[in-house]
Amino acid sequence: MEHTGVPGFRFPIRSEGEIERLEVAVRSDMYKWDNYIAFLRDLRANDLHTPIRCIFQSVFYDEALVNYNYNGISTAPGVHKRPMKSYAIFRDCFAVAWREFGITDDMIRAMLTEIIKNINRRKRNRQYKNRIQKKKRLQNSFGTNTISNVRWIVKPKKKSAPSAAQRRSSEHVRQPDSRIVSKVAESIPDFRFPIESDNDIERLEETVRSCTLTRRRYIDCLRQIKDSSENASIESIFKMFFYDESLTKYNYNGFSNSCRAKKRAMKNYDIFTNCFLEAWMDYGVTKDEVRLMLCKVIRNVHGRNRFRRYKNRKREQEMKEDCIYLEEDDL
Repeated sequence: MEHTGVPGFRFPIRSEGEIERLEVAVRSDMYKWDNYIAFLRDLRANDLHTPIRCIFQSVFYDEALVNYNYNGISTAPGVHKRPMKSYAIFRDCFAVAWREFGITDDMIRAMLTEIIKNINRRKRNRQYKNRIQKKKRLQNSFGTNTISNVRWIVKPKKKSAPSAAQRRSSEHVRQPDSRIVSKVAESIPDFRFPIESDNDIERLEETVRSCTLTRRRYIDCLRQIKDSSENASIESIFKMFFYDESLTKYNYNGFSNSCRAKKRAMKNYDIFTNCFLEAWMDYGVTKDEVRLMLCKVIRNVHGRNRFRRYKNRKREQEMKEDCIYLEEDDL
């Protein structure tokens, strides 16, 4: 059953774009904030004995939440999640609407964590069922007379063990605290970190150059992260400000071996060079070290992009060869 608890929206929310639009509307318009909270309160009041995770499904469809989790941290390479804890529509509004029913902040956090876990499980189940259905369709295409003479083999997927360098990195290198970076969104308006696109990089560069206050806040954040994570690698800190996808059109000098792939020179951007140098100068970081850091970051970004393309091609090939049939010797 669909509801219209907030003007301009239809529930359950069906897409990520609608979630982002609802978040902006609820934060900027007090009338819509009140309507959304009243809508959540009515849902709970009408189903007091229904688990809160089930009520949540009346507000958001599974497909709208695939790019979200509670903390915004993903262990899968190349997969980026948005932190639900930073969204008023997921946390603050539910807490306000359901406080009178004895729902606490910890219960909201546990609910969101369980919901995302269940969504991912249902997604895996759907993918498994799709593979089975594809196998059955392929079997049926051979007809009932010949299918008994065909043997099906499902190729096992190999899991590569982590390299020695990866094990050493995970054991001895501290990772920076993501909570400090989340404060950037509060201190620098109109930006969400890590930066997701080259257009946002250009906007940030223009803002840092034209606004002294924004420049100071950006440098202060770099300094705070370095101060709280002295043993963390420079690259790991850099990744907390810029996603790989946003850096594909950049390298240090702006030179490219390909005439089709023009690059922008990071050495000409304050947000990459002067701001990092000013923030980390007290820690002994020199101009040459910043240059080497940027070269290494871009080299690794392009390496990960190549690896992702290779994995995608391999995954497509495995989907085609997921079920291999071998005719028996007597055929």
